[in-house]
Amino acid sequence: MEWTSWVMGGLVMLCLVQASMLFRVFRVIGAAERTEERLSHYSGALALLTETTESGFRAMALELGRLGHPAATGSARVTTARVARQARRGRTITEIASSEDVSEGEVRLRMHLAEQGGRKKENVNGAMRAY
Repeated sequence: MEWTSWVMGGLVMLCLVQASMLFRVFRVIGAAERTEERLSHYSGALALLTETTESGFRAMALELGRLGHPAATGSARVTTARVARQARRGRTITEIASSEDVSEGEVRLRMHLAEQGGRKKENVNGAMRAY
């Protein structure tokens, strides 16, 4: 009977070792899954960063290309008059900016200048009538 208890003790020890090894394997698998999840998160962030950088470089290249070729538009007064005329015809600021190949801010500035020029002209005429 003594050898059977030794065998039983050995089998119990073997089961305990296997159970501890199985527990460790499950922990490693869980850690691997968490690592894979974090890696996919970082991969998505890197893709977003790459896309943003590429679009920034593309915008810079287009702007540099636009600045490299001077516009053959006319004087500032002619451009301001053209912008004001397009605005009176009902075109949006975005449409005017794309047709004139300038920024929307410049279109707004030229519209303001045209409005100020019109007011100045009215004031001059009104002042002349008063005398």
